[in-house]
Amino acid sequence: MEYEFDEMMELNQLGLYYEAHCVDFDGECFTFGVYLQEDLTDEKFAEINKAVEDYIQPYSEEEIDLGYMDISKANGKVVIYLDLGNVEPENCDLAIHSILKALNKVSGIQSVMINENSVF
Repeated sequence: MEYEFDEMMELNQLGLYYEAHCVDFDGECFTFGVYLQEDLTDEKFAEINKAVEDYIQPYSEEEIDLGYMDISKANGKVVIYLDLGNVEPENCDLAIHSILKALNKVSGIQSVMINENSVF
């Protein structure tokens, strides 16, 4: 299946080992559904959480705001919520791509679907 926003968001240029697609847009908020090759365990959730935190930490140290982020579990997948409301426009792609690149460091990810349940 083709997703019309993949090319616009340059997802095909990130060199990810897993599939990543942007299904829709929901204003300045993005929800990443992270699907795994195996069942989600507490250990895998902690690994994903740490990978994302570690990847964005240098930006925080440089006071580059990448938005509000929340990582949770729901229905057997990891859900990463990203709100870009206060992010400088030139850093929005950086914020989205940083999450995807951080996930690329975690083995066992099958796919990431961005805004698959958007209400718009």
